[in-house]
Amino acid sequence: RTFYIGIDNGIARGSFSAGLLNQSIDRKSKKISQAFIREINAGLNKDANALAHLFINYNKPGFLKPYFKRKLSDNLELFESFSGYSSLEMNYKTDVMMFNGISRISSAADSYIPVFLNQKPVKNTNKLVMPYNTASSITYGISDYVRYKKDLDLIFQTRAELDTLKKQIEAIKSETGINPERDMPGLWSKEMSTIHLSTSESLAIIRLSDGSKLQFLLDPLSSFYSPTVRRMNYSNLFYYYLGDPVKRFSKPFFSITDNLLILSNSPSSVQRFLNDYNSGRLIYKTEAFVQFDQLVADQSNVSFVLYLSNAEILLRNSLKSNYSQNFRSKNYGIKDMYALSYQ
Repeated sequence: RTFYIGIDNGIARGSFSAGLLNQSIDRKSKKISQAFIREINAGLNKDANALAHLFINYNKPGFLKPYFKRKLSDNLELFESFSGYSSLEMNYKTDVMMFNGISRISSAADSYIPVFLNQKPVKNTNKLVMPYNTASSITYGISDYVRYKKDLDLIFQTRAELDTLKKQIEAIKSETGINPERDMPGLWSKEMSTIHLSTSESLAIIRLSDGSKLQFLLDPLSSFYSPTVRRMNYSNLFYYYLGDPVKRFSKPFFSITDNLLILSNSPSSVQRFLNDYNSGRLIYKTEAFVQFDQLVADQSNVSFVLYLSNAEILLRNSLKSNYSQNFRSKNYGIKDMYALSYQ
């Protein structure tokens, strides 16, 4: 391929795109923000001897959106749901490319991710119950649910959703005799995960402190679908208590097993999870996962993992063609990558 080089005022610039190179040289073209420049300068001054620096701008359009044909969906939506910057340094290892550093995120009142600034890291155990064909997952750790719910209500209030959600709770109380505000808050444990499977199915896994008690409370709020799966009759109950990760599951099908609440918009997805879980067809049992997991911190508040082999077809279909072809090439280095983790 043709590579273009321009030298201007002692700065050498290079690109495979002549248009991009000209835009970079043109002083009148739009450049990065002063806020981003300050983050870069601060990161470089912190450690000028680092092997490599990685600076990420999450603000619109976001650093992933240009690679995809359409709006980011499922777990990738995480990277559209907050704004800010990351300043990261490369930590050299022979078998992993690892960057560590600081992220500064927006304090916008309607933004979800900042609620975790008031939480302590939580040990990730949900990875031990994820199906063998998990393409991506996000696990959220909540160390203090009372504080979490307080911060969540402030977000709902800013979004003008709180009154509507509370009216739904009142409707549940009057129609079923169940008092969610009194009985449910103490039943949520410290983890919830959203998982996207290689089959394009989406699920949520929520850890419970007492699954039997939650089952007793949810039975009058739901309808029978099968001996193992039920369907919620009321919308947004889980969104009210747990927030954005489960918003897509408004009136989901669900099942409770071993203090795990499984949610999905498809009853067959819930049943397939139960089949895989009960038969031990889980991703953590693979040798590749064991090696990968040793390199990933086991405590976090937000942990995103993309399993490239399981996600390959999904990425081919959603990435723009000039990027998706990298997953088709047998010679491209990405074939040697097992997974990508962002915490």
